[in-house]
Amino acid sequence: MPHTHAYRSELSWEGSTASGYEVYERAHRVLIPPAEAELLLSSDPAFKGDGQLANPEQLLLAAASSCQLHVPRAGRALPHRHACLRAGWPRPA
Repeated sequence: MPHTHAYRSELSWEGSTASGYEVYERAHRVLIPPAEAELLLSSDPAFKGDGQLANPEQLLLAAASSCQLHVPRAGRALPHRHACLRAGWPRPA
């Protein structure tokens, strides 16, 4: 039976869009249980967000990059890290 992967996130935002697109707050907080760290994010600066904060587009890129670290690529030899782990390397001391 295949393992089912389930993920969840909790997003919170305090603000109002009543004042219009130009001025509403773009910063928001995200929790990704069971991790305890809270992420403070904003919209991309192109959408009037805070450029000092990470944005969802950057997180999407980071997620895809992180997955590539651990997943074999189709039509190629297994990445070195994946092949070593599958073979039991590094061995426990």
